[in-house]
Order: sequence, then structure tokens, then C-alpha cells
Amino acid sequence: MSGLSLQHLIGATYLLAACFGISGANADWWMTDPQDTPARWYNKVYEIPTWVMPIKDYNENTFLAVTVFSVALVTLSAIYANFYILRVYLPSAPEGKRNIGDLNTDILCYLVATFFTTFSFLLLSVGKIWVSFGVFHNLFEFLLLAHILLRQAGISKRFFTLAGFAYLMTTFGIVLVLPWPFDAVYFKFQGLVIDVVLSVTMIRLYKHNRAIAEKTNIRTPANIQETGAENGILPEPKDSKDKKVVNFLPPVHENIYLLVVAAVVHLLGNTLVTFSNTFSLWVIFQFSYAITFPLYAYFVVSEPDSSRINWYKVEFAQEALVIVLGFIVSGLCIAIGAVTSGVSM
Repeated sequence: MSGLSLQHLIGATYLLAACFGISGANADWWMTDPQDTPARWYNKVYEIPTWVMPIKDYNENTFLAVTVFSVALVTLSAIYANFYILRVYLPSAPEGKRNIGDLNTDILCYLVATFFTTFSFLLLSVGKIWVSFGVFHNLFEFLLLAHILLRQAGISKRFFTLAGFAYLMTTFGIVLVLPWPFDAVYFKFQGLVIDVVLSVTMIRLYKHNRAIAEKTNIRTPANIQETGAENGILPEPKDSKDKKVVNFLPPVHENIYLLVVAAVVHLLGNTLVTFSNTFSLWVIFQFSYAITFPLYAYFVVSEPDSSRINWYKVEFAQEALVIVLGFIVSGLCIAIGAVTSGVSM
């Protein structure tokens, strides 16, 4: 959970410019909090500083209720999806086909990482110490993107491992050395960029598979073992007595639509809470987790074998444009927050 209002971000951006102009005597500014930083709350349990400024109209009971509810649903989603794959689907799959693919593997890890992220939020609140858990939530979003965008490039799994490790160490290292509020600004901004790019990527993946489904008439039997079907094509019966009713799986794009809704809801929650430091937007952000991650879990259960997914052709120019879009949207969020929060520049 990287909830942080844009009021914090705008103030932090303004202070960043001031920090770059300080004298050499204060050259260690990046190791200590600058003067005149925005006020922030301290965690009530451990008395550690957080990244949360005083929230307007804050109601602690309501906030805790929606947070605990979201954590409970994230926990149940992670347990259910992993149990289904590890104890139900894989043991019953034919020999040689016990594989769920990189996409579903990343989603299962994403669910587990988000469980630790949300649970640690309950104990620590969002802040520098909490990032030790929260960065893994962003890591698996990053890996989801990497596997979708780079899977056709013939890149080895070693590259994904190294890329993920580089992202993990870079993000945590920067947050570690930056003072408040720049640590929060950086973590929020890079997380929002990933959310934007992931949402656009899921929409493109859905549209690509829907277009293929509209052009073809290939259907996948619900139980390939019983029907003897391969690659979604049913064998011709030897005589009329062999004919029987066969149930078919829904087209794969209908299941991918779950990923679209999950990614977009998460993006909206993360974006809205940046616009203004109001209690209602914080509640919406927290509640978005209760929608997003059950949908991710439901996708894994509905589409445990991601081999039915058709991957769209990756072109460098288009992907670069989407990434640039992510930076622009994040920048626009900051601009909107500056207007709505009345920050004086």
C-alpha cells in the first residue's frame, strides 16, 4: 500500500528544489530530514514516523474497519488461489502438463506479497520501515509487466531474476537514503507509473484476445482429459452413439477481463488518494484492495493454465509510448493535486 496524498507530493516536490540549492555545509541533506517539512503522523503502536500527513475528517474506527476488511479479503484470496493451484489443480493435471505459466506464477507471488504488504500496513502504517514489505508488492507488478512485454523476445529467466533484483535493490536503496518527504514522493511516483502501465497492458492483452476470438471459432472443452480434445479441437465421434454433451470453457478474453478490472480498480484507488488528503479518498483507496486482489485470485482459479492466452506482438515504439504515458499521467496527478490542495508554489 503506497497511499499518499498529492498534497504531500506537491509539497515534497517544492522542497526538493530548495534542497538542491543548499550550501556545502549542509551537503548531507539526503541523510537527514530537511527543515520545515510537512507535518506527519507517528505510528501509535511503535511511535515510528509514517508517510501520512494529518487526514481531514479522519475517523479511526471507520479507517481501521475498512483496512481490516481489505486485509482479510487479500489474505483469503492469497490462501484460496495458492491452495487451489498447489493442492487441487497441479496434482490432478496430466504428467508433463503440470505447469501454470509465468503469468499465473507471478500473480500467485503478487497475492502473497500483497498479503504481507497489507498486514504490515496494519502494524507499521505506510512509511520508510514499511517499505521493507511494500516494495515486494511493487516488485511483482514489475515482473508481471516484464513477463507480458518481454516474453516474446527470447530472454532467459535469468534476465527476469536479475531485472527484478535490480528493481528491488534500487527502489529500496533510494527510499532508504532519501529523507522525508522525498522518500515518499519517489516511492509513490514509481509505483503509480507501474500501475498505469500495467493497466494499459492488461487492456491491450484483453482486446488482442477478444479480436482473435471474434475471428475464430475454436472452443476449449471444460475437461480435455474426458473428451480427448487437444488445442481446443474436438475429435469427430466414430458413430452417433459416441456423441455426448460437452461443456466448454468461456473464451479466454472473458477471464482476462478480470485482470483488466483488477488493474484499473487498483490504479483508480491509488490515483484518487493522491488528489487530496481527505478521509473519503483514503477509504476508497483502502477498499480498492478488497476488490482488486479477489479478482486476481479468481483469474488464477478460472484460468490456471495460461497457455490459452495469445500474446500480442511487442513493438519497442509502442511500449515506450505506454511508459511515457505512465510518467505523464503521474505528472498530471501531481498537477491536479497542486490545484485541489491549494499548495502555494
